[in-house]
Amino acid sequence: TAPVIANITLYHVLVDGGAGLNVISYVAFKQLQISESKLAPSHPFSRVGPQPVFHMGSITLQVTFGTEENFRTENI
Repeated sequence: TAPVIANITLYHVLVDGGAGLNVISYVAFKQLQISESKLAPSHPFSRVGPQPVFHMGSITLQVTFGTEENFRTENI
């Protein structure tokens, strides 16, 4: 079942809580219709590629996993 993020079902998303790094593309972020003003400043992250990665910012979103009968919601 596809996760629901900010009340939108996303079908192509990878959430890896073990890595401590969850990334959503800018295109997907715009489709969620969340204002960029909700993004908090944060530092670039490294050790993902040869250079530090600079991003738009960070945000905590409610993500619901599972089915209607068996689900859980987490802030990620």
